[in-house]
Amino acid sequence: MFITSAQNELIKKVSSYKDGKGEFVILDTDKLILDSFNNGAEFVYLFSTEKNINKFVNINCEKILTTDTIIKKISTSTSSQGSVGVVKFDTKKLTLPQNSFLILDNIQDPGNIGTILRTALGADYKDIYCINCANVRSSKVIRSSMGSIFSLNIYQTNLYEFIDFSKKINSPIIAADMNGDCVFDCQVKGKCGIILGNEGNGICNELRQIATKFISIPMNNNLESLNVAVSGAIIMYSLKYLNKE
Repeated sequence: MFITSAQNELIKKVSSYKDGKGEFVILDTDKLILDSFNNGAEFVYLFSTEKNINKFVNINCEKILTTDTIIKKISTSTSSQGSVGVVKFDTKKLTLPQNSFLILDNIQDPGNIGTILRTALGADYKDIYCINCANVRSSKVIRSSMGSIFSLNIYQTNLYEFIDFSKKINSPIIAADMNGDCVFDCQVKGKCGIILGNEGNGICNELRQIATKFISIPMNNNLESLNVAVSGAIIMYSLKYLNKE
């Protein structure tokens, strides 16, 4: 199929996916398309210019040749590279974690969320509970995650739904807090959950009440805290490798 008209019904439909509110998401750089494919993303369409299409021979989906003008119309990026992937991204029903997991409380910066997700995959925290966070389907989150989002179990929920669900979780839940014990002294056996709080306000009172322990990262030179994605990385790896599961 070769599409050249911006009035084509498929082009109009795909353009509507750019807001990140439906069941599909847009991938609009070559590296993100390939990284997402390698992470198990379920492609529905791949739009590409003729000179670019051979980069994606291994991706099994409907492939549509088109023009740079159409690519720019359906892309979320201001510097499109000539290809756009459309990937299915379902909302998952809350499920108990199988391994160590993260609880993200009202984190609003898409870059922070994407970076946390990428680190979580590397540290093997594959269940991520996002409570009133920024939309994980947004292009900024997906780009920041480098496609790792498709290898994770991501649950978007609200506070009270999660509080009720948390009663079924038997693992310890550890909250990041400036007044907590030093993370490098924290002893944990087996899987655990880590709560990371909002960039400005920290962890809400309701989630603090379900925490079994509070930990902090030691700070020097009068620094109060680190970026939440940086803090999350230190905590995830510290609890994983200082306490072998």
